[in-house]
Amino acid sequence: NYTLLQEGSAFKGLQTVVYRKQAVDDAEDVCKAYDIYWMENEGSLNPDKDVLFASVPAYASFKVYPGDFSLNNAKFSFVDTYQVRSVAPALTYMEGSAKLENGILSLAILPNEGIETYSNYATSLDVTMYGQYTSASDYFTVRRTKASVKSIVNAFTSTNMDENDYPAIITEDGESYDGKSYGCFDYQGVYNVNDSIDAYISGAATVWLKSTNISYTRVFRLLDQNEDYTFNGQPIKTRQGIFEFKDNVLSVKSTNQASAIDEYAAIEVTTTVKPQKEGVKEYEVKNVVFIKAVRPAVNPVFGTVALKPLDAKENFTFAYNSSQARIITLDVRNFEAAIEGRDVIANDNNEYCTFITLNKPVYDAGGSKLVRYESISNQCNQYYWNNGLSQLSNIPAKVTDLAKALETVKNEAVLYYKNGGNNADKDSLFLILTPGANFAQFKNMSLLAGASSYLDWGATEKMTNGVNTPYAVYNSFVSKLFKVSVDNFSVTYNFDCPIKDEYKSRTIIGTWTKTGGAYSKFIMESQEFDKMYNVVPEDATVEFELDYKKQNAYVQEMMKEQNGIKNIEWTSTNQIVFTPRVDLAKVGTLKVDIYDATAGSAKRVLFATEDWKVEQPILEFSAIVDLKYNNPALATNDQIKIIDLINALGAADKKKWTELTLKDAVKNVLVKYNATTIAAEETIAETLYRKNAAGNAVAEATGLEISLDENEKDFTYDAATATLTWKGTPTGTVYTHDVNLNITYTHNWGVVTKTFKVTVTRKVQ
Repeated sequence: NYTLLQEGSAFKGLQTVVYRKQAVDDAEDVCKAYDIYWMENEGSLNPDKDVLFASVPAYASFKVYPGDFSLNNAKFSFVDTYQVRSVAPALTYMEGSAKLENGILSLAILPNEGIETYSNYATSLDVTMYGQYTSASDYFTVRRTKASVKSIVNAFTSTNMDENDYPAIITEDGESYDGKSYGCFDYQGVYNVNDSIDAYISGAATVWLKSTNISYTRVFRLLDQNEDYTFNGQPIKTRQGIFEFKDNVLSVKSTNQASAIDEYAAIEVTTTVKPQKEGVKEYEVKNVVFIKAVRPAVNPVFGTVALKPLDAKENFTFAYNSSQARIITLDVRNFEAAIEGRDVIANDNNEYCTFITLNKPVYDAGGSKLVRYESISNQCNQYYWNNGLSQLSNIPAKVTDLAKALETVKNEAVLYYKNGGNNADKDSLFLILTPGANFAQFKNMSLLAGASSYLDWGATEKMTNGVNTPYAVYNSFVSKLFKVSVDNFSVTYNFDCPIKDEYKSRTIIGTWTKTGGAYSKFIMESQEFDKMYNVVPEDATVEFELDYKKQNAYVQEMMKEQNGIKNIEWTSTNQIVFTPRVDLAKVGTLKVDIYDATAGSAKRVLFATEDWKVEQPILEFSAIVDLKYNNPALATNDQIKIIDLINALGAADKKKWTELTLKDAVKNVLVKYNATTIAAEETIAETLYRKNAAGNAVAEATGLEISLDENEKDFTYDAATATLTWKGTPTGTVYTHDVNLNITYTHNWGVVTKTFKVTVTRKVQ
């Protein structure tokens, strides 16, 4: 809430009171007040005999402005508390609890009778200054909860157990702290028990007792040397005179200090909690805690080793290959020198071989933030153990033999180290990249080495910028931890799908079949698309598709199933098959998609969309000439014989008519000149182009027809005799009229038409 002040205003209240959330999740953002009970019937659902031991107020904090107002002039109240109307006020301010530091106001909240246990209530804080200026906070949630006195425990203050910020609670078996940093101390230093152990309300409350208004005392005692205790299944007795305990501070006596390393000091912790109600008994919780004297860890120095190919001409850039493993021989001498000693990994000069895990960086969805490292050597490591490579007798004689065997592992990389024993010149280090059939690409990244399969090289992980980062080698002689990297590592995958030279025209024309030397069948279909293209790399997977949505309207109609068939269909053999009748002239061009499906059909990537022209299997009619007819005495119903007009032509023009033909692409004559009807269909034409695959006639493929232009009104035509009849009436002295006739061949795959003209005149020449 913001109050904007007019210049010169005398307003003396708070301008800002903003609640400070206690958790990111709104469901967890609750200010809790606790009622602690002696529960006489622990575990039962009958609270009648429970006795109130103490109450802990809820605490809330607020960002305020101005941040330096006087608490003495402020009054705090909680108003408009949701769900409660019967008792007013439902929540009250605990007098004297308010604190103001650096603009942060914190205070305690007391729930009254109207606040039910385990229920949430929304409320707002009112801060009234000088009795007249009131500012309100935003709403926040308060809950009253219930706890047993037995939930008060002794716990370590220094380290939280998990992400919920619960501390390590002291238990009898010691599992929660044995070997942990907060249960140990430097044998040459001290352990302040008073600061390290305190009382905590666990369970529903989850709050340190010192943060409440409950009084309690703590007493710490170093157990007498004659007292025996069992710790982690073993009897423990404090050593005579080894430990000192003064003012709640534990130490090891200066004499024989080193002998106390890994020794336990047994300390009894007694916490007594005072009740807030008269007549209610105190609560005591007592534990024996075992604090271990340890040698302090030495923080290692960190180093980085970048592996190098032995041959300076080589690098870590690989081309994708799904069938063969690749090997890079690394400079092992450079590596052993960089980790500051061959003896770090020499295994006392005993021959051995090992795999070293390689880890790739993984980034967030945006690709900019590193989130973790992920092994790319899991299957290789499994191969190492399954094939007993830890045994000297099973070590492959040649690294090429090992790489060949690893070709069963897909899409991984691993380091392979072989120790030469007494002959250091036989030490060798290789990077093996297995085949990449799983289509994972590695783009100019730095791989980090991790754990060794056989000999422990001291590999570990250290948190770096919030990410667990692998370190492959620990040199204990110089206390140095090495990050081992393979830099600029890439496996590139460049897909291509070029068409073969003989198919570059990208034309579909169909397939003819011969029987006994003569053509007997025609199928309108494409070749198999996967056989017409090359694929790069050769082991990549390509998919072709005739996408319905990308075709023209006519093709889309032909691709729909009608009467149980699809006239145009993509088949499982990667072919486009046509079922008659389809007008190929209307089909024109088909669009075929090419997909890179190497990563799987679900992840395929569109590579290209190519246009494929669909050609007619039947060519055009041969060339002919137009005809002329003149009759000065032209009268109604006069007939004109087309054949007579052809015969009257000069030799060259007549030859064009008598050699009239219609051929297909393989030179079969389908229609030729006929001295009676002008043209006639050959038998092979019907066989190849007017029947379906079953050999039955296709009704729409009507074959040869010679007819007048549909707009012709003056003449009729008799196709059987190729005769024109004039239906006009002579008028005037001159008559001239062009008659257009069509020679049409309608087949399974379209229509071929040849138009010629007969010019009819009535004039004196």
